[in-house]
Amino acid sequence: RRPQRSGAHMDLYSEIRELTPDRITTSRLTLRPLEADDLDPIVQGVGNIAVSRMLVPVPHPYTLANAQDFLAEDRAGLLGMLWVICDADGLCGAVSVGKELGYWLSEPVWGRGYMTEAAGAAVDAVFTATTCKHIRSSYFDDNPASGRVLHKLGFQDAGPNTMTSKARGTQVSARRMLLTRADWQARHA
Repeated sequence: RRPQRSGAHMDLYSEIRELTPDRITTSRLTLRPLEADDLDPIVQGVGNIAVSRMLVPVPHPYTLANAQDFLAEDRAGLLGMLWVICDADGLCGAVSVGKELGYWLSEPVWGRGYMTEAAGAAVDAVFTATTCKHIRSSYFDDNPASGRVLHKLGFQDAGPNTMTSKARGTQVSARRMLLTRADWQARHA
């Protein structure tokens, strides 16, 4: 099991981390915990500017030191529930549910439907295992593929937003998205 957050924070964030499964298997993918051996493929995947420019917290260039910090943050329980995404060829992305649903895929696997499959499995795991009432997410306006993933999962537009992209070094127009437990249950009824 993952380490519990310290202090008086046995809140929903901790509940997500404590109660959702560490490993999820879909028809084509395995979602599993981040391991030290994963750092090189993470640097290769997120180090691609086409990937990092679509993420809020990821700098460019993305180095091994950044990946080591990412691993340390995960082990300290600071990222919510994080899974790396693996297909038959190995690690190809990551998905997390904490303050928001966040995700990325390596460019060579774009267009295969992997993110809808992986993020859908993560969302299902969180709503099934916890009392979570909603999951938030967001995407940059110039990343319509990410918007399509969220719409396929049932997320509703919650309005415009501006977020800072570390890789771009600037503010970027974005959309806030929201999936309520009620909407998720209706889609699975």
